[in-house]
Amino acid sequence: MRARLPTRGLRWYFDHNDGRLIHKWLHYFPIYERHLRPLRGRPVRMLEIGVSHGGSLQMWRHYFGRRGRIVGIDIDPRVAALAEPGVAVEVGDQSDGVFLAQL
Repeated sequence: MRARLPTRGLRWYFDHNDGRLIHKWLHYFPIYERHLRPLRGRPVRMLEIGVSHGGSLQMWRHYFGRRGRIVGIDIDPRVAALAEPGVAVEVGDQSDGVFLAQL
């Protein structure tokens, strides 16, 4: 049986989020939806560079559902505490090719 996904989109989640802080440019939401909607419910792996407060990691996890695996990277070691089921957080520098290759 296929997992049921939330019917509301990313902008709705952003506007109604009561979890961690999310910082996104609002005009990107229609673009995200257009390109990413076909991937919902599929075994997606997404890498987000720059974790900040971790809210968008939760947003992506919610959007893609339990088959999605979200990985965030950041240079701030405090972000490691933001990992949760379906969301991995790695500490490293995006300009470090060796670090990126190991991901």
